[in-house]
Amino acid sequence: PPIAIDFGSASTKLMQAKLGERPVLQAAAELPMPDSVRGDHAREVEYLQEFLPSLLSRAKCKGRRVVISVPGSKTLVQHMNLPKLGDTDDSTLINTQLSMQFGCPPDAIVTRHVDVCDVHRGGATQREVLVFAIPHDTIMRYVTLLRKMKLEVVGVHTAPHALVHSFAHLNRQNSDRAVVNCYVNVGWSSTLVAIAHGSNIVFAR
Repeated sequence: PPIAIDFGSASTKLMQAKLGERPVLQAAAELPMPDSVRGDHAREVEYLQEFLPSLLSRAKCKGRRVVISVPGSKTLVQHMNLPKLGDTDDSTLINTQLSMQFGCPPDAIVTRHVDVCDVHRGGATQREVLVFAIPHDTIMRYVTLLRKMKLEVVGVHTAPHALVHSFAHLNRQNSDRAVVNCYVNVGWSSTLVAIAHGSNIVFAR
């Protein structure tokens, strides 16, 4: 299984688990982020480049494949309404709206979205979607850092997805789709709240 690395605001945590009926933790370690670099992304990456290799070695992680979670402070989470049209390119529409909102080119942000439900606005039916957006250069700094360490990034997750997916092994049955759970992660720089139907995330803030 890949090594999971959570780039947080106060520390970077990594773990590796053996998958199965009940996942078994094989390796885990944490690297605190000192006050002198915290909040400055470029300096944070420089610090990680110096100390993350030794952390991986001490934790005795195996393999070169990694999945990463980007800090919630660097991720925009926003509910949006989209036209209910079959030929709509959702990704292009979302990126265009966000680029106008923040005054940046559409290719400067990486977005993912999940459908939530249909809503009615002004007599028309629209689709509510939950959008996750991360600056492209933020992701590439982490990817470049890990490539220099000869690691292959095979997945990039937002903090809400990582939070909900960490409980996915408890919501595997079809009947679990009707179960509603609220997940709360009290972090150093913010508190994350996510609501999911089974393992399907429908709200995050």
